[in-house]
Amino acid sequence: MEDWSKDFFEMLEGATREFEQFFQDVSEVAETIAEEVQNSIALEFENFCYEIFEPLIEVYNEFESEFRSELDDLLEEDLAISYKVESTPEHHPACVGCQHYHGHVYNGNLLVCGMHPYGWDDDNCPDWESSP
Repeated sequence: MEDWSKDFFEMLEGATREFEQFFQDVSEVAETIAEEVQNSIALEFENFCYEIFEPLIEVYNEFESEFRSELDDLLEEDLAISYKVESTPEHHPACVGCQHYHGHVYNGNLLVCGMHPYGWDDDNCPDWESSP
């Protein structure tokens, strides 16, 4: 009777090892498949995103390039338009030597001073103060 029980337990141990090996093999195959699916899905998602967003990025880059070019042109124009005009006995004589005289041209318009943006009509401005 002991031989029968010994054989039975050996058979159970063998079956247990076979089941463990089977589940280990299945687990390894499942991990391999999961990695391949994950890599495949990640690659497909990356390609999908590239196809969707790449044209948008190109449009953005073109727009940014054009915008910067136009902005640079505007800045150059503004710098060329804004300049200083000195007061002389012929041109705004009431402002000669006044500390309030501004004399900058903005978009073609001369700003003489804060109190009299267009200048004073005669040679004696009531707000004239000597430049320090």
